[in-house]
Amino acid sequence: MKPFLSSTTLVALCAAWLVSACGGVQLEHVHSSVQRPSNVAIYVSVEDGGEPVTDLRAEDFSVREDGVLLEPNETRLTLLDRDAVALHHTVVLVDLSGAAQGTDPQRSAIRKGVQNLVAKLRPTQGVTVLGFDGSPRLHPLGEFSRAADAPRPELETIERFKARDESRNLNGAVIEGLRQLDSRLMRVKRPVRVGTLIVFSQGDDLAGRVTEQALLDALAETSHQVYAVGIGGREARQLDAIGRQGVERSQDTNSLPIAFEELAMRLKKGWSKYYLVQYCSPARTGIRKVRFEVRHEDDEGSASTGSLDFEFDATGFRGGCDPTARPAFVTSLSAPGELEAKRAEAEAAKQRTRKPSEGASGAGESSSGTSPSGDAAATEPPGGSDAGTPEAGGEAGEAPEAPQETIVAPPASGDYAD
Repeated sequence: MKPFLSSTTLVALCAAWLVSACGGVQLEHVHSSVQRPSNVAIYVSVEDGGEPVTDLRAEDFSVREDGVLLEPNETRLTLLDRDAVALHHTVVLVDLSGAAQGTDPQRSAIRKGVQNLVAKLRPTQGVTVLGFDGSPRLHPLGEFSRAADAPRPELETIERFKARDESRNLNGAVIEGLRQLDSRLMRVKRPVRVGTLIVFSQGDDLAGRVTEQALLDALAETSHQVYAVGIGGREARQLDAIGRQGVERSQDTNSLPIAFEELAMRLKKGWSKYYLVQYCSPARTGIRKVRFEVRHEDDEGSASTGSLDFEFDATGFRGGCDPTARPAFVTSLSAPGELEAKRAEAEAAKQRTRKPSEGASGAGESSSGTSPSGDAAATEPPGGSDAGTPEAGGEAGEAPEAPQETIVAPPASGDYAD
């Protein structure tokens, strides 16, 4: 069964999949799977009023197909372990520009803050720590795989580091940090990959190696979450543009660890807003329009709802569905109307090819004068650069994957059947 949508198309459609009500529950599609015999799965994030919803149960989800509410005994809707299909990874960029090093109080505060951040995140994901100064390359400071009970990292490299160039290449560091995040997500074979970039900067870009427009373009193109940390009272105009998902500012250098701690708690809670939901569809043929609904009750007993609309082709569906089976993520769900539009486009193209060419004098001639197969050479897409960074990374025991395109996460860039 061919995928309904390529990963590139899914990126463009994600905005259409976010359905929200004012002050209500917001659902955002991350990835999805449709597979025989009749399994439908979706990896989704859930927020209520902008805050992560972390305590949903299977009974809080409901499904409508073609407007008909399906009974729980029909769908057998199940919440699956997200670790079976999803990889989360964070890259932390640390501004080490200037001449300070060793026992400098600011370096000590930075080290303590990053230590706390890594310790909080490691139970849920791997973390890469990279430093930057005025030079064009990032500097490896630490690589930490996911570990539930790991001790707090030492990260003495932060205090020992001596800037090779005392200027600040903030723009270039962010762009390269996004590439490094791509690279690490590509190393592990998981169909769902979610990346986070955290940027600590002491101020705006000073080096001018990369233009601000190039930085803004890179931020606009990525689907990674990007947060920023800064020190209050310093000129840091760029932090708000960089921290698309949020900015934490400390009052001064001494309170930097608190800013990192608050961001760590925010990210840890945010990780719990993701749900892998699978149900068994009673459909056996045709395109089904689905409304995926969530009901959430807050601590005060006030209930709010939200929904997500999509569709899938049930052709070939049959009995025997196991809602606890691992989703294959070979065929994706489609945004509303996408399947019908694609079929109409394919039919129109078929009709055009059937129309006889006027004035053709031989089987080898073409009215356009070009070969039907075309002469354009396929270009090899770029992969993430690992220059100047450690080779270790990702989950232990899993082989790196040869990338076919630079990953954009969310959603995932690859589909796997195993």
